Amino acid sequence: MRLEDVRIAPKIFFAVALLGAIALAATVVADLKMKGIDDGFSGLVDHEAKAVKDLSAANIRLLDIGIQGFKIGAEVDDARIRRVSSMLDAAHGQYGESMAAAKKDLPGLSSRIDEVDSQVEKAYAIADQVRNLAMNHQGSDGLALMREKGEPAMLAARKLFAALTQDVESRADRQSERLTEVTNSTILLVSGLVLAGLILSTIAGLFLIQRGVSSPLALIGATMDRLAANDLAVKIEGEQRKDEIGDMARAVAIFKQNAIDKRRMEAEAEAGRAARAKAEAAQRAHEAAVVAEVAAVAKAASE
Repeated sequence: MRLEDVRIAPKIFFAVALLGAIALAATVVADLKMKGIDDGFSGLVDHEAKAVKDLSAANIRLLDIGIQGFKIGAEVDDARIRRVSSMLDAAHGQYGESMAAAKKDLPGLSSRIDEVDSQVEKAYAIADQVRNLAMNHQGSDGLALMREKGEPAMLAARKLFAALTQDVESRADRQSERLTEVTNSTILLVSGLVLAGLILSTIAGLFLIQRGVSSPLALIGATMDRLAANDLAVKIEGEQRKDEIGDMARAVAIFKQNAIDKRRMEAEAEAGRAARAKAEAAQRAHEAAVVAEVAAVAKAASE
């Protein structure tokens, strides 16, 4: 289909539809990108941030294991020893729950978590030995064991713990930075698509108006000026078009034909008047000749 065969309203609709299509595409792209960003931030909150919380809780329980290990070695009362022993077991159980949750949220660091667990279990095993010594009323030996082996084991576990926590926090920071970069790039992409849509729709609109409306109207205007100046030889462009410009061109063609018909009728009328005048002059000459002949005959008869 040629551009000349499309009406003006569909041309304008096409320019608007082009802008709408680009805006829709930008919306779809933004929605997909933002969904990915949202999923990423949700994962960051649901996994890394939760893992940091679980590790922090496990670290507190690790400190509690060390504290209870020293306390149980210092107790001499059996009831208090049993109470501290229960607190030691509770701290150890809560530590295991927190680390299991962290391991679930950080499958990529399971080996690191296992390494920390192994060291913590060594420290707990020493605390358990201290408990057995305390229950056998050998608390002083238990405290000595805790200072000699338990404290270094706890320090080693805490060192591994600190390194693991720092790595998790660094991973979370890197992922947050990456998601921020994706967010910024998405904003730039959507802005670019919208700007491109505005530019393309503007260019398309100007092209359609210039090619489909302005230039043909200017040509028809120039044709009408020449017709008004009695230039009936002017060629009318656009009669074959199927849009409003074609309607105007055909209307101008009718005006031109009417002007041609009027000039022809005026020429025919002028020719008729000239023929009648010539006939009347011939008639008058004939009548004058007859009068003169009659007068001559009458004069001859009178002589």
